[in-house]
Amino acid sequence: MIVHSRNSLSGQALGSRCSPTAEGRLVPSASSVYAPVRAYTVLQAGRGYLPSLGDVIQREGPVAPWRQIAAIYRAQIESGELAPGDRLPSIASLAQEYEVARTTAQKVIESLRDDDLVVTSPMGTYVR
Repeated sequence: MIVHSRNSLSGQALGSRCSPTAEGRLVPSASSVYAPVRAYTVLQAGRGYLPSLGDVIQREGPVAPWRQIAAIYRAQIESGELAPGDRLPSIASLAQEYEVARTTAQKVIESLRDDDLVVTSPMGTYVR
């Protein structure tokens, strides 16, 4: 059966990506509703996603993990790799990406904010 409605998220016709329910109604499959998961977490203003996986932190060193992660982002901001207006990952994304606690990721954002490198808002954290 062909569906003539459009997916409100992508604007594409749902077509064969729908599954019939027991009542005979068609519902969109999960792949047509949810966006694909990206391996990138930093959204640059107008330039798409920037990969930030690959920097490894030392968990057993003299420098705390939050300081190491903050130094990574500080270097990216100062080098221009992250330009003003670029969005940083959320606290949950940072915690998942670097496999640290959410409180550690929160300290990273607070450190960058205290250094006036980023500004936080209810919509996210952006490079200043």
